[in-house]
Amino acid sequence: MSDFPWEIALAALGVLVPIGLALYEFAVVGRKRLGYRVQMDTTATDAVHSMYETTGALQQLRRDGDGEPLVAPSFVLLRIENDGATNIVPEDYSVLDDDKVGIRVHFPGRHVAGMVVTELSSDFLRPSFGPNSGLHVHDDVIELPKVPLNRGAHYKVLAALDHAPDAEAEAEPKVVGGIRGGVDTGAIRETSNHGRAPRRILALVFFLVLIVLGQLAVAQLTPRGSLECAQGELTLTGSSAFKAVGEAAAKSYVDSCPQAKIKSSFSDSGGGLTTLTAAGDAAQDGHPEMISFSDGKKPDDMPMLIPRPIALSLFSLVINEEAEVQDLTADQIRDLYAGRIDNWEQVGGADLPVRLVTRDLDSGTRTALTERVLDGA
Repeated sequence: MSDFPWEIALAALGVLVPIGLALYEFAVVGRKRLGYRVQMDTTATDAVHSMYETTGALQQLRRDGDGEPLVAPSFVLLRIENDGATNIVPEDYSVLDDDKVGIRVHFPGRHVAGMVVTELSSDFLRPSFGPNSGLHVHDDVIELPKVPLNRGAHYKVLAALDHAPDAEAEAEPKVVGGIRGGVDTGAIRETSNHGRAPRRILALVFFLVLIVLGQLAVAQLTPRGSLECAQGELTLTGSSAFKAVGEAAAKSYVDSCPQAKIKSSFSDSGGGLTTLTAAGDAAQDGHPEMISFSDGKKPDDMPMLIPRPIALSLFSLVINEEAEVQDLTADQIRDLYAGRIDNWEQVGGADLPVRLVTRDLDSGTRTALTERVLDGA
């Protein structure tokens, strides 16, 4: 593939697109929005003409005023809600200031026989429907007052209707109203039932799935080891204490980055530092392709070398079990190396002579022991 960082680009899209959609949803779409839902619109006529007396009071519905029975009664349950992200106050309704009506609901082809407010999301909405609030019914219209609605607040209206005598056909309710500063024109709009995820959420999930699949495809099509891999040759030298871990790390790196070639030549700390110094002198830029591992500090006569701590080493003194010595103090260790103790019996062990086995003079381990335990002796 090309050098274009597809994985970074896909990851950036996976982050920026959800952020953009969230900002659009809450800062633009959900800024201020008045919505409604027609939760029920059904007739109250007996479609099966049952021989049993099951209709009861539904057959006794009458008009208010003349007392005539309803010819083709129907019921509509309407939910008015704040579907936005900010509160709605009476001054937000797009009507004249002296108009108490905020929303008008028309029922084409039907006559309003009666209505009630059946549900309030909060009790503090109750005073909004008091006398002179703007709540009114006439002919085919229900007028609703300018109700303040906090975010997520709602109320429901149940209307009993009858077929208008001079109407040819009935139509769905028409809700008219709006708010200032609302989404688009600010007009009230029908909202969907929240029983399933909105289309924007489904689209976002689908987009994120595509991003994940794209990243997997890029990972599969990218040659192994082509990302963040160094090329060329490198030589590892220095203390043999690092031989096992150094060669294991080199093998792991080469397995991931086949373009790299790593050689190892471990001996001792002093020899490794000397080799590195000579390689630096021979290199044109003074930076040879070499790393030397040492378990001692850098000598003062090698100013061009730059030390970098990479690990913490633990040193132990090992005593033959036949000596029968379990523990030694720091002073006893110094006396052993100074020759003042030449028999293990002198430190509570067996009657056996002391024989010291140590590293050569160039060993970093020996240097560390000499400086840190033997006080440089």
